[in-house]
Amino acid sequence: EPSLNLLYAGGDFDSIQIPSGHRLRRPDNDASCGTPQHKDSVLTPQNRCIWKRSKIVAYDARTGVVDPGFQGPTSTGPGLIGNGGKACSSSGSTTCGTGAVLSIQLSPDKKQLFASGSFSEMDNNGHKNTIMALYADGPNRGKLTPWQPQAPNGIPIFDAKVSPDNGMLFAAGGG
Repeated sequence: EPSLNLLYAGGDFDSIQIPSGHRLRRPDNDASCGTPQHKDSVLTPQNRCIWKRSKIVAYDARTGVVDPGFQGPTSTGPGLIGNGGKACSSSGSTTCGTGAVLSIQLSPDKKQLFASGSFSEMDNNGHKNTIMALYADGPNRGKLTPWQPQAPNGIPIFDAKVSPDNGMLFAAGGG
């Protein structure tokens, strides 16, 4: 979004890895990686900075640097089987797919971001849904807003659009 100087990306990921060739040459892979200053990052032995980001990330649109202030919710549901989610094993393993963000839209006032897809729950909030509203700007950017759109439980939302005239949210889903 040009007015916020941010580029949003969504998909099926739980982290963003900055290549070691960029070590100390960009602010998202500098000496602060893995320190309390950037507690949501880890520096690997291979000098790669890994940022914890679940399904959605914001980058500085001019530099491509991870926006450390945009920390979206963590996908905690199992995802939708057949739509990016994977069945958890019956052997007791907790490793399973958590779905993906397939569409990202901003509200006309640029204060909310709507992300939809095949995920099923965020931040263990008990809200089983495949669409979420996040703050797009300000100190809470990336956090869930108090108002959350509702989609029928278990239906992936493949695309969403926001009316520029009245801010109404329209979504297309299916099974």
